[in-house]
Amino acid sequence: MTWGPLFAPLAGLYGAGVVLRRTAYDRGWFESHAAPLFLVSVGGLEAGGSGKTPVTGLLLQAFQRAGRRVGLLTRGYGRQSSGLVVRQMGAAYDAATIGDEPAMLVRSGLDVPVAVCSNRNVGAHALCELGCDVGVLDDAFAHRAQQREVDIVVLRGDAPVGNGHLLPWGSLREPISSLRRANVIWLHFRGTRAGPIPDWLTQRFPAAIFVVSHAVVGPVNFGEEEVNVAGKRVLAMAGIARPADVVASLEGLGAQVIGLKSFSDHHRYSQTDISRVIDAARAEKVDGVVTTAKDAVKLTSSWEGPPLWVLQSTVAIIDGQDALAQLIGIKGQFLGL
Repeated sequence: MTWGPLFAPLAGLYGAGVVLRRTAYDRGWFESHAAPLFLVSVGGLEAGGSGKTPVTGLLLQAFQRAGRRVGLLTRGYGRQSSGLVVRQMGAAYDAATIGDEPAMLVRSGLDVPVAVCSNRNVGAHALCELGCDVGVLDDAFAHRAQQREVDIVVLRGDAPVGNGHLLPWGSLREPISSLRRANVIWLHFRGTRAGPIPDWLTQRFPAAIFVVSHAVVGPVNFGEEEVNVAGKRVLAMAGIARPADVVASLEGLGAQVIGLKSFSDHHRYSQTDISRVIDAARAEKVDGVVTTAKDAVKLTSSWEGPPLWVLQSTVAIIDGQDALAQLIGIKGQFLGL
């Protein structure tokens, strides 16, 4: 959430704190721990959704295809557990234990070890004990206490730096200059065709590898059943950073969206929340309720309302895949993603 120019003084204070912290890490005043395995970090410059989780999933799949023993290292936002939680391959999982985004990735078919811990160094050692030789570090660009070999920063293709201002005036967690730390600047476009890389990005950060990707929205489905939503009356439900993206995707598929029930990012749904959505859907006599894969892992076990459909999407790399693959040591493994 951003609060506008009236909060510019607070943004200035916040920025001063960020720069001091960044300087402390740059000069070695704050300790940064080396990992016992090859770590690739996927993070963002903005608070909120920029497409990091689909990119994380793509990288996990690519490492698997390359025969690497890859694991996911995450803080596990939205979980109800605490401390270190380890999920081994083939083991059960749920969003309350490992977080909604990790659960979503495992449910999508990525059966990888998962280490969930606010202390990423502890999590990295746990992955190593599980036999992993590479880890994908989720949402950790600003988490500099953990060293990594590759830093990937995902930016929204349509608005790479939002309005250009720091929190709370804008949506930036760090100044744009922090992109100098990035090995890869990844522009991710949602719901539209991929556009060009802005000239100012390539001019200011010539050392970075640039990757351009496009979110390809597939059919809406629940379980294994595909559903054509064109012409159908649907109610959208989302607890993500930018819930309006769900409405735009559905409208792009030809659905008639009669309303949006939005919740905060990583929202923990209560039975009351679910009942209210079901009541609204029945009152509007919709054909179905559509939610995101991230929300579905927290809903499907307790849903007893109209049909619940899950909006699926995949990531297609448009440009930069060869340089990226070579950087992370899996050249050619992005083909077919």
